Amino acid sequence: HTHIRHNFDYLKQWMAQQSFLEWVEPNAGVVCFPRLKAAYKIDAEKFYQTLFNKYSTIVGPGHWFEKEKTNMRIGYGYPLEEELKTGLDNLEECLKAFVEHK
Repeated sequence: HTHIRHNFDYLKQWMAQQSFLEWVEPNAGVVCFPRLKAAYKIDAEKFYQTLFNKYSTIVGPGHWFEKEKTNMRIGYGYPLEEELKTGLDNLEECLKAFVEHK
């Protein structure tokens, strides 16, 4: 449980500093579903492909969970803290490359 708490604390700090994503902070569990803020647009298909192919990072695209393609599932229970940090850094770098203002 300490591992999950540390990961969640890191994720909360990361989300608080996000320019592109917003979320409803989860009260339980080990997943969250942040989404791209309304002021931005993205080519979701290309984004998820690039995130995987170039950055070796996987998030669950929102449409897998009956949500918009600009939502994504991030799990924070399984990865080690360093893996989570790397994945979030990769996610942010890929967002910077793809996000456009509306």
